[in-house]
Amino acid sequence: ANGVTGAAGATGANGVTGAAGATGANGVTGAAGVTGAAGQGGITTAAAGITITGAGTVAAPYIVGTPTYLGTLGTLVPELGGIVFRLSSDGKHGLVMEGINQAIASWYDAQNTISNPANHSTAGKFFSDWRLPTIYELAEINGLGLLTGTGYGCWSSTDIDATYAWYFDFSMGDTYLSNKSMAECVRAVRAF
Repeated sequence: ANGVTGAAGATGANGVTGAAGATGANGVTGAAGVTGAAGQGGITTAAAGITITGAGTVAAPYIVGTPTYLGTLGTLVPELGGIVFRLSSDGKHGLVMEGINQAIASWYDAQNTISNPANHSTAGKFFSDWRLPTIYELAEINGLGLLTGTGYGCWSSTDIDATYAWYFDFSMGDTYLSNKSMAECVRAVRAF
């Protein structure tokens, strides 16, 4: 027969830690949180003749409208740089003439004179697409009575040959040929 079991011995020291077990599978992804409200867009200010609608949010984005015409024929419109003398049928495009004479210059120097911002009105200085008007455009300006009785003629871009070009005499309301080296008034136009 077996003898009586002896008393338990003292607990031995801990053994060496074993290698880490394999990583378990990822848990299920939680539900997405509620989408936050759309942020407000930057501060937006409409320039003259431009419309802005909406709130700058996803639900109501800003919508910028195209510029609209700001006056009628013969009206000085600073936002366009001068006096309107032609309008398209929808009123959104046309031609303006500078509100002041640029200078007295020869035909050869006319475009250089027009290109210098110092020779323009306050409104006209902000545009760089000024050009010399055609003789037809000067007659159109005269037909509106915008420069009648001024006692001077203005150069046109319409030339005849190497020596002569047309100018419009607003005191007489008619076109004349002038030697390109002669000094005449320069009045610029631009499209919008």
